[in-house]
Amino acid sequence: MTSSLTTSQQSHASWRILLITFVIALLLFVAMRWQPEAWLQAQINIQSQQYGIDISYKALQTDGFTIQLDQVVIQTIQMPQPVKLDRLSLSPAWSSLFSGNPAVQMHLIWNGQQASAIAIQRTDNIELQALHAELDIAALQPLLSKSLPLPLNLGGIAQINGNILLNALNGQPLLGKIDVNWNTAVVDMPPMKLPLGDYALSLQTDDAKKAWSWDLSGGTALTLDGKGKLNTSAPNPTAWTIDGMVQAQADQKEPTLSALLGNKNRQFSLSGNITQPRLQAL
Repeated sequence: MTSSLTTSQQSHASWRILLITFVIALLLFVAMRWQPEAWLQAQINIQSQQYGIDISYKALQTDGFTIQLDQVVIQTIQMPQPVKLDRLSLSPAWSSLFSGNPAVQMHLIWNGQQASAIAIQRTDNIELQALHAELDIAALQPLLSKSLPLPLNLGGIAQINGNILLNALNGQPLLGKIDVNWNTAVVDMPPMKLPLGDYALSLQTDDAKKAWSWDLSGGTALTLDGKGKLNTSAPNPTAWTIDGMVQAQADQKEPTLSALLGNKNRQFSLSGNITQPRLQAL
């Protein structure tokens, strides 16, 4: 389960660029006056260059107040590989616009997975409201396998919901609450396929100067209960650190899982860099 809390350096960089994409999209909507597509293409180039990002796409279409970009490729000099979006759709978030806050409703498809949010301009920050993503863990296995040290496959559906305040210049998270629910989690270790149950992970902070708290719980075949802190003060997400404690208990009806825990309940300490955390049995 530790590996499910871990992500590769490339994955961290990818999501950071995706967050900056939200920022660029909002700036476009603030500046635009529903001009022709050629004007929009020029604005995308101007805004992205200000952030040192190269954005290319196969097609740009407008439908009323909606802009749709297909086959989007996002690249920076810090990225070993570009981020590729199947589709990025932008439209006004009328409820916020009518209240005087520039905002845009965004929907993106990434590796076949979908995510959406309302991005609102808050002076030097960007607030993402109603953030929602639904991810097929099995479909993301090629990415997850870079972080998993064991020859196993994971399955289930991860639902991500919440609100988050970001620094508009670098996409660094400041405040917010994010809930991640991994439903019908399953681990496939040929020739065995073990259903684990449902897990819930919550991350939150109400002070930009403090670390984020995380809380992990759930499971039936393998019950997990953990708490700790995630320090996101470093500008580069790969330098973020994590610490905390995790308790694991295997159902006696699952002898394989029970044997992996030494046929007893185990407690682990979690520490170190988020890309290479240390899990130590106590």
